[in-house]
Amino acid sequence: MSEATVLNNLSDETLEWKANFFEKKSKRLSLISLFSLSYAIGTTFYIVFLVIYCRKSEANTDALIKVVRSAIRQNAFSNPANSRSHCENGWTFLAITERGFCYKMFQQSGVKQAEAKLACDAQRSSLVSIESYFENNFVYILGEENSAINKIWIGLEYDLSVKRRLWLDGTPSPYRYFYWENETYVEPEINTATSMCIRCSGIARWYVSTNQSDPQINGFVCKKKAQ
Repeated sequence: MSEATVLNNLSDETLEWKANFFEKKSKRLSLISLFSLSYAIGTTFYIVFLVIYCRKSEANTDALIKVVRSAIRQNAFSNPANSRSHCENGWTFLAITERGFCYKMFQQSGVKQAEAKLACDAQRSSLVSIESYFENNFVYILGEENSAINKIWIGLEYDLSVKRRLWLDGTPSPYRYFYWENETYVEPEINTATSMCIRCSGIARWYVSTNQSDPQINGFVCKKKAQ
């Protein structure tokens, strides 16, 4: 066998080996991509299920709270790369709609709701509106992550001129999660704001607050559409 024939055979074997190698590598990458896609789809359906379930359920059992917050921590807080791909640095992404939203907690002692609103406006965002039990617990966890936070402002206020509670960003959501002492409520005679207590009962309850400086309220959450 001539030297040229040997070289040709080696060349053919090398090309065949390379082809097999890249074919196997391509299959492995396809399987990894398929697995990642399946996981993402499964996670999305799970979140959607929780959102729907929580909207329909009025129960505030410890078990439900634990399930919801576990899902939030797993899908929002354990994936910083996801937040970086959708949000600016320091903001956390939550896919509660087709596009999703970005959220950020700010700590500021003695802040008034009006001041919190202006601070969010400066960040090209709005003082947070809340549309579901799932989102409510997500906002609660944002506050819980900062041990210095006691109560936070959210973007809901009572407008005396129309005698209704309205979200400052115009969100039409009817979702409410107030705590009324002794289960009684009287409509206020002045415009009032809304706060969420982080260090009260472990439940993300809302409270009526005047729009004045309150030493217990030392934070707020801003919300904007994801990129």
